[in-house]
Amino acid sequence: MCLANRLAVNARRPDIFPSSIRYMQRWFDKNETETAYVMVNCETGTEPKVIEELGTIDGVKEIKYTFGSYDIVTKVVAGSVEALREIITLRIRKIDRVRSTTTLICKEAIFPMVA
Repeated sequence: MCLANRLAVNARRPDIFPSSIRYMQRWFDKNETETAYVMVNCETGTEPKVIEELGTIDGVKEIKYTFGSYDIVTKVVAGSVEALREIITLRIRKIDRVRSTTTLICKEAIFPMVA
């Protein structure tokens, strides 16, 4: 029996780790999307223009100025890793005055971290 089926069966038994079962059911049931954070280095003083162009790209959900090694961090969401690759390589990296990018593709943890 696969894990998803076991969860469905055990969900009827509230005495067996109810919070973990509910969390894992939400994890299996939600729409499958891929998320990446793209750190952008751009030419000095061009951050506002680059941010404006990033805002026009479908899939870019958040844009933040940063201080340190990178100038801008963006959150990109797409239906697949291939779609992420297309957004990043064909749209973000083609923006005029973007010097380089670093991409982190994220996967959600199955169990929440406990402090």
